[in-house]
Amino acid sequence: MAERDANGRLMKGHGGLKPKGAIHEKTEMWHKLGEFIVTEGAQRAMAILMEMENEEFLKNYMAMLEYFKPKQARNINVMARYPDKYFDLAVVDPPYGIGEDGASNHSRGKYAKPTLYTPKNWDKEAPSLKYFTELFRVSTNQIVWGANHFIENIPNSNSSSWIVWDKQNGDNDFADCELAWTNHRTAVRKFQFRWAGMLQGDMKNKENRIHPTQKPVKLYDWIFSKYAIQGMKVLDTHLGSGSSRIAAHKAGLSFVGCEMDNEYFIAQEKRFKEFTSQLTMF
Repeated sequence: MAERDANGRLMKGHGGLKPKGAIHEKTEMWHKLGEFIVTEGAQRAMAILMEMENEEFLKNYMAMLEYFKPKQARNINVMARYPDKYFDLAVVDPPYGIGEDGASNHSRGKYAKPTLYTPKNWDKEAPSLKYFTELFRVSTNQIVWGANHFIENIPNSNSSSWIVWDKQNGDNDFADCELAWTNHRTAVRKFQFRWAGMLQGDMKNKENRIHPTQKPVKLYDWIFSKYAIQGMKVLDTHLGSGSSRIAAHKAGLSFVGCEMDNEYFIAQEKRFKEFTSQLTMF
């Protein structure tokens, strides 16, 4: 491990980054790099590695950045690349199997003109037992949105721990709350944040809707503050609008997300770049 000062920062010289030989597994090296990046920040980490002129770590640094980039691919194929329990936490929002894919849910709303989404066919079926078996293989802990619609497909779902998102919808025909199952052994937790058409809980930082089942960044901010710590590896198999990715970036988490739909993948990439570009302005 790298030596640290009293404030937890890497000591001058960064001795902990010197490779000790070929016996180090790639994932072990990447774990050290991930810790280093979280400590120093991505831009400073790159500058330090450039100064060290260590080709091996530079190569692995660039490979790791590629490894943790969101992927436009089938989630089953992406998960197959990772060893058992690689991720500390999986936070997923899979299809519920209730047809909320853009063809129906844009028509609701009472006071404002609804957002129109391209009709898709991805919400016809809930995720299979095969999906959940693989998800549980690659992750230690899980948070699964919409599990009340398909709880029978979740292995060992005898946990009584749930997360309740109270959307404070008011007078419309959307559900008042959304539920997420988790294997964390905690009491039921509730997060209140308004998400009703034009009205949002944080109007000063209002989010543009780019996905029919989009969840607010504030929700994932809250989840990561309760169920994750800085440096953890997090997986989202249904990236959608990319809200989880933004929140993970803010929380200093190593994040892998995958999204199969090209339209949504491009939209979340644009959204993330806009978010990170705003950070560089301050």
